[in-house]
Formats: sequence, C-alpha cells, structure tokens
Amino acid sequence: MAKNKLKDKQVAGFDKPGVYGDGDRLYLRVQDGKAGTVKSWLLIYTFEGKRRELGLGGYPAIGLAVARKKADAARDLLSTGVDPKQVKHEEGVARVEAAARTVEAVAEQYIKAKIEPVFTKDVAARSRGYVRNQMKSIAAKRVDAISIDDVEAVLTPIWNTPTGPYVRSFMERVFSYAKAKGYRTGENPAIYRGTVQEIMPAFKRRHKNHTALPWLAVSGAYAKIAAKSALASSALRFTILTASRQREVREATWREFDLDAALWTIPAERYKTRIKHKVPLTKEELDLLRALASNRDPDEFVFPGASKGRPICETSFQNLLDDLDIPCMPHGFRSTFATWATANGFTNELAQRCLGHKIGSEVDRAYDRHDYLPERRKLFDAWAAFIAVA
Repeated sequence: MAKNKLKDKQVAGFDKPGVYGDGDRLYLRVQDGKAGTVKSWLLIYTFEGKRRELGLGGYPAIGLAVARKKADAARDLLSTGVDPKQVKHEEGVARVEAAARTVEAVAEQYIKAKIEPVFTKDVAARSRGYVRNQMKSIAAKRVDAISIDDVEAVLTPIWNTPTGPYVRSFMERVFSYAKAKGYRTGENPAIYRGTVQEIMPAFKRRHKNHTALPWLAVSGAYAKIAAKSALASSALRFTILTASRQREVREATWREFDLDAALWTIPAERYKTRIKHKVPLTKEELDLLRALASNRDPDEFVFPGASKGRPICETSFQNLLDDLDIPCMPHGFRSTFATWATANGFTNELAQRCLGHKIGSEVDRAYDRHDYLPERRKLFDAWAAFIAVA
C-alpha cells in the first residue's frame, strides 16, 4: 500500500474542507472552524469488521513526520490484533486515574468526605493548608508511591514545631483513607508507632498552661477591656462571661442564639467534645449581644471579621490583652473561672459542667442526662455579677 504521498508544503497549503490521504490509512482532515481552518490527523481503519477513526493530533502542533510515526505505531498494534483506539482510551483513563490519585487529590477527597461534614470550615482550611504548604513536596506524587522516605522529608523541617504532629496525623489519616478506597496497599508510611517513631527523633511533648489571672484581678481586667469600643472587646468580654473557648465564640452565628430564652446552643459539630452544649446567658451577655450592630441574619457571624464571610481574627483577643498590658492568655480566663467558682462556694463538678468538660465515665453520662441548666445559670449569674461590677 502506497505511503508518504503528502509533502510538508502541501499540508501547509490545504485550506479547502476535505480529507487528504497520505497513504496506508493516514489522512489529514481539513474543516472550517470558528477561528479559521482546522486541520487534524487521523488513521482510518477497520477492526473486527467495523470502521474506526483514531485521532492522532492537530496540525501544525503535530507535523507530517510525527503523524507518520504515530500512524506506524498504531499499525504495529493492529498487526498484533490490538485496537489502537482502545489502547488510547485505556491510556487516557490511566492518566485521569493517575491525576485523581495524587496525594493532593486524595487529600481533597478525604477532606470532603471526612472533615467537611463534621468539622468547621477552619478545620478544612487548615487541612488544605497542610497539603499546600508542609506537604507540597509530595502533593503531586501518586499516593500509592509515597514511602517512609517521603514522609520523613515532609516531617524533618517541622518535627519539633507545634505543627509537626498535626501534619503527621493528617498524612496518616489521608493514607489510611487511600488504602480503604483501594488507592494504595501495604503499610501506612505516616503511622507513628513502629514507623515514624523509628526514623524521627523522639518528640518531647511540651505542655504549657495558659497564663491566667488571679480571680481577684479579673474584674479590673474586665473593666479595662469593656472601656474599649472595638468589636474585639465585645467578643472577648463575651468569651470571659461565658467561660468559653475562643473558637466557639469567634465562629458563633446568630442561628445558635435564642435571646428570648437567654440561651446559646453550640452544635455538636462545633464543640470540642462533639456533644451539643447549651450556655445560659446572663443579663450582661444579653445586653452585649443586643448592642452589636448586626442584622442578625441566622448564618451571619455574631463577631464578623474584616473579610466578608469570615469570623473575627483568632489573634484579636490576645492582641487586645497585650495592648492593655493584661498579663494573661484568653484561654486562661477559663481556668480563672473554675478557681473563682470553687473559692466562692460552687462545686468543682458544676464549674466543669459550665466549662463543657465531660464528667464521669461513659456509663455515668449515659445514666445522667440532666443538663444542669438552672444550676449553671445561677453560677454564671454570680460570675457576671462578680466581674462586671460597675
């Protein structure tokens, strides 16, 4: 069968729609397109009694010489009884699957499947940050090709930082998810016991208590905070009055509040213990909330940040305390609250319930389902009266 009929100059000059043969089933198809003439190479052949067309690429990106080489490779497959179009399809599927099974892609699947349905947007954003920053050296690699050497390379620069253990834990969960989905086999290269612990230096956990004020100094500090008109002042005051964690206050939306019932209900997915937590609101807190400039859209943050759709910045509380020379950390007010409560006739158990801590064993909690709301309201009223004195 005649081959190599066309010349480069001819191919460049074809401008009328049609199909021009180079011989042995290789053709140049010329068509009118929106942006002008479009030329593409194809091999037209018969396989198992059916006419088939195999695209070999567009001209001029694929020149005449390259098109002939591609056609030769396809003809070689045909000579062995293999359909080159099916091979091209399978190779394309393999490329798509490979792209879908990189560490970055699988981590995104994990975040959408296991983090977003349960945790807050900040947790999902932090997880994506691990992939984008600390894990960037392995992000484009296939998840089934990740070895302990790759994990070591990720962890070495950050191992003795607070972020290190979180990144390792996240990688372990991503690789476990990948194994469950059939994307990889074998041992998890990021698991700590027996793997990471054998190659990384011993990690010395540092437990640092949050700096707290003596309870007798709280009312003075609260007065200094209340003298500020900034939103951070209102948010921090609310945090102190409710003895809450910063994130629970920062990410609170109006949907969680029933001002008429004087109740703040934090949903389980936002609470540290993953159990819905109810906080009785005092008059001081209700006055503070009602004074906020807001349309109280249910999904709007009670304490919005400077960026649209974001809560107040996580550093704003500490920055305010530093500006006012108040020597403590925001979380330390929870400790001060507990100390004040027991020093002023309330039980430690009730103080812990106000802080949202789990009390007793799982069996104890299964039988004791009382929320102690009246008792906790009495304690919070006393706390507000103590710290918010005129």
